[in-house]
Amino acid sequence: MEKKEDFLLFAEIDAIFQIIEKLKSNPSLVQDGIPDIYTLSLSSVKILRRRYGDKSSQAEGAVHFLQGVIPTIVKEFTDLYNGNVLVEVLSLEWKGDLHTKYPQEMHVVYNEMQPYLSSQSADMFRDQLPAITLRHDLEDTMKESLCEALQNKLLSVQSPLRVTCGRGHRSRRAAVGASEGVTANSSVDLSKVNLAPVYSADYPVIFNICLWLLVVLALALYVISLVMWYLDPGRDSIIYRMTSQRIKTD
Repeated sequence: MEKKEDFLLFAEIDAIFQIIEKLKSNPSLVQDGIPDIYTLSLSSVKILRRRYGDKSSQAEGAVHFLQGVIPTIVKEFTDLYNGNVLVEVLSLEWKGDLHTKYPQEMHVVYNEMQPYLSSQSADMFRDQLPAITLRHDLEDTMKESLCEALQNKLLSVQSPLRVTCGRGHRSRRAAVGASEGVTANSSVDLSKVNLAPVYSADYPVIFNICLWLLVVLALALYVISLVMWYLDPGRDSIIYRMTSQRIKTD
């Protein structure tokens, strides 16, 4: 096993068993009366399929290996928590990565961004997709211009991919395929799709203002109605008191 993809699966499984051994050696982490949630993710099978192919012996062997080791991991957690566990296994269908579906576009993206990447390795570039990590010493204006240049480059080759320019401490460029989202050039009829309405950023503020204003007006109306219901015109109201007829006595 000379390539990292060949032993990455065993490294991930070994890390899971190290977690189990760590929990066994510290019973206080388990028997503390607080529910625990563990999310264990294995990405090595995807990397093997990317390297050797979906139907390769390496990928199929990794799947068979997982089918045998997952029950062992479940049994270890069951014994650790005395049977009080709920285990869910989620497997995602492999549909290929961006390099598999759009090899020409990814070649263009790599050639365009290679001088500005934080890592010059093509393998690292493929592993990080759809995110692209640029060098930290680049200025924000330079990153924005690179994003626009990459977008124009994809448009020039009539690619369905689009670029999203992220902002923050780590600027990333996410290339999202048209098949993975509804875009302007998609063949999906938006009138037949049950889409949620688009709200503005001021919608929560306006909603709270209207809601609490209605509550205050309803309470005020209730209090006014209650006071007028029990009102004694001759005693409580100065208007009735001043305009009422009085009997003159000699």
